[in-house]
Amino acid sequence: MVRKKEKKEKKPEKGIKIKYIPYEVLKKDKDFECLFEPLKESYLIIIDAKIKPEEEAKIIEKTMENINLKFKGIEISAIDFENVDASLQQGIKGLFSKISEKVVGRKKGITLIGPADVIKAMEKDPDALFIHLR
Repeated sequence: MVRKKEKKEKKPEKGIKIKYIPYEVLKKDKDFECLFEPLKESYLIIIDAKIKPEEEAKIIEKTMENINLKFKGIEISAIDFENVDASLQQGIKGLFSKISEKVVGRKKGITLIGPADVIKAMEKDPDALFIHLR
């Protein structure tokens, strides 16, 4: 008697998946489509700049168009390096300094975007950004 191999159910991955998207890539993609495939796959996206309010509004508008049973929405927050405590600024800036300082015409900072089913909340105070995961 020959037994057929049963397909094993794929277990959900544990941990945080992070995708870095340079601000230049985001600027070129007027519809911000580069964000939605990773977001739908539960990635936390890091953008190496503080996005403009009109860009954030457009991302939220596009998110509303993409909501369905599997994709519940996003959480979005940003830190402006110019308004951050010097010690925190050094830590974050060290991570992104080579990238963010070479580009002209954008606000120094970072933007974090994550799927609402992964991120419970984002809290920002003058010196830090807290991400609470589900």
